[in-house]
Amino acid sequence: MTERVKTEATEKIKAIKIGNKDALGYLITDVLAVGNEYAVYEIETEDINKKLRVYIDGLDDESEQKILKDYIEVKQLYIQAKGLLYRSSNFGMMKNRVAHALSTALSGNAELAASEFKGLIGEINKEYKRTFVGRIYYVVPGYVLMLFLLCLSVFQTCYGWPTICQEVKEWLDVALAASIGGAFSLTLNVKNMVFAQEITEGVYIAYGLERISIALLAGVICTLGIKSEFIFANLIGESPEEVWGLLFVVSVAAFSEKMVPNLMKNIDAKAQKV
Repeated sequence: MTERVKTEATEKIKAIKIGNKDALGYLITDVLAVGNEYAVYEIETEDINKKLRVYIDGLDDESEQKILKDYIEVKQLYIQAKGLLYRSSNFGMMKNRVAHALSTALSGNAELAASEFKGLIGEINKEYKRTFVGRIYYVVPGYVLMLFLLCLSVFQTCYGWPTICQEVKEWLDVALAASIGGAFSLTLNVKNMVFAQEITEGVYIAYGLERISIALLAGVICTLGIKSEFIFANLIGESPEEVWGLLFVVSVAAFSEKMVPNLMKNIDAKAQKV
C-alpha cells in the first residue's frame, strides 16, 4: 500500500491571515475558507463587490492548473452570487455561504459548487423580493393616512367641505403634520427592518400602523404641551407664522419621538433668550 503524505499549506497561503496585507496590498479583515493551495478571504474596502477575494497558490504547476480549472468552471456563478450580496439583509451569513461554495469548487467539486451557487443566487433573489414587498407593506399605512388627511385638508380649505369648526380644523392640520413626520420616519427607517420569510404581509402592515399611531400620539402630545403653554409658549397665536411653527414642531415630534425632548429643550431655551 502506498503511504499517503499529508501536505501543508504553501507559505503564501499561510500568510493569508487577519491583519496582514494580501498580494495587492489590501488589509485582510477575515479569512472565510482556506485550504493548502487556496484561500477565500475578505478585505477592507467600501466597495461591497470587492470585499471577497480568492487566492490560489498550488503546490506545483500541475496542481495549480487543476485548481484554476475548477475555479474557472464556477467563476461566473461566483461573481454573480458575490454581486448580489448587497441585496441580502443577512450579509454575514450569505457571505460565508458564498465563500464555502467557492471552497467546494476549489477542493475539486466544481459540479457540486455550481449547484450550491445556483441555490444561493435563487435564495438571495427571493429574499430581496420578499424584503422589497415587505418594505412596501410597512410604509403603506403611513402614506395612505397622510394622503387621506392631505386631501381632506385641501377640500376643507378650498371648498369648505366637510363643514367643521375651527378647532377641529386645527386638529386636522396637526394630524396631517404628524402623519407627514410619521411617513418620513417610516421611509428612513425601513432599511433597518429585517424581513423574515415567516412573517406575512399583514404583520408588516400592523408594524406600519403601530409606527404611524405612535407618530400621531407624539404630535397630539406635542400640541397639547404647546397649547397649555408648557413648552413653546411663543408659538401660540393666530398669525400664519405661529401656526406654521406649531405644525413644524409637531411634524418633528412625529418623525422621531426620541429626539423631541432634546429638540424642545434647545429651541425653548433659545426662545426664552429672545
